[in-house]
Amino acid sequence: MHRVRRAFLSLTIFLSCSCSPGFTPTRPAEVPGPTPQAARLVLPFDAYVLSGGELNLAGNAIDVLMRACMRAQGHPWEIIERPLKAKMFMNRGRYGPLEEEVARRFGYHPPPQFIGTDQELSRREERRNRRLSPEAGRAAFDPRIGCSRRSDDLLWRAGRPDTEQLSEYGAQTMRASQRDPQVRAAIDAWAKCMKGKGFSYTHPFEATDDPRWTIKGRALETEIKTALTDVECKDTTHLVDIWFSTERNMQKELVRRNQPYFSALLRKKIARVTSARETLNEFQQ
Repeated sequence: MHRVRRAFLSLTIFLSCSCSPGFTPTRPAEVPGPTPQAARLVLPFDAYVLSGGELNLAGNAIDVLMRACMRAQGHPWEIIERPLKAKMFMNRGRYGPLEEEVARRFGYHPPPQFIGTDQELSRREERRNRRLSPEAGRAAFDPRIGCSRRSDDLLWRAGRPDTEQLSEYGAQTMRASQRDPQVRAAIDAWAKCMKGKGFSYTHPFEATDDPRWTIKGRALETEIKTALTDVECKDTTHLVDIWFSTERNMQKELVRRNQPYFSALLRKKIARVTSARETLNEFQQ
């Protein structure tokens, strides 16, 4: 079960952001930027969801719609300008830890926001929302009729994408990739490497999901040592490169076999971005 759950990790983080006022990359200052290897982990499915810059574009558009909606009800709304060149590294944690410095600082618990880069943006949004009165807060965030929901709906006027199916496809390619002979051999080599260093895990996700790591707070010394060894063994066996390449090919084939679904997903993505641009242009006139 844990291997299926991990298949959703990076995509779930992303999809949970896609209905908010915008992408708020919130990397704490102590989280290092991605290594070149982590930054290269771009899968075919990524082209069918909003990028960091596109999420921020939508967030900026929602903010101007929110301001109009809130003013109509007698409440203020602060506009936050989000950078349109923001990047996300959606698959940075898909195969477990692969960066030595991240493992050294966080073990197996890097903050979910380590796929982004800008902590100050998140802090500004949090400060703005905390300053709202109870009445303004309800007007803004009521899940049924709040300005946030209504503004977001306007940008999805071409229809919301079927992201549950995309998540399922992502889980499918994760499961299938682990059955590939080359990936299986690399996993076995990783396990042999780990055993030689005193660890009995047979699969990287067994290390990631070790119940000893469920303690809240800072990563324990044992967890950090395990994560660092995990990264070292991934590096020496080239596990992530082999795994990623295999899953990338599987996703390409799945896109080819399911063109109607992915074409619809892309149309709705483009419509969202177009609606955001049109909204910003209209309110800037």
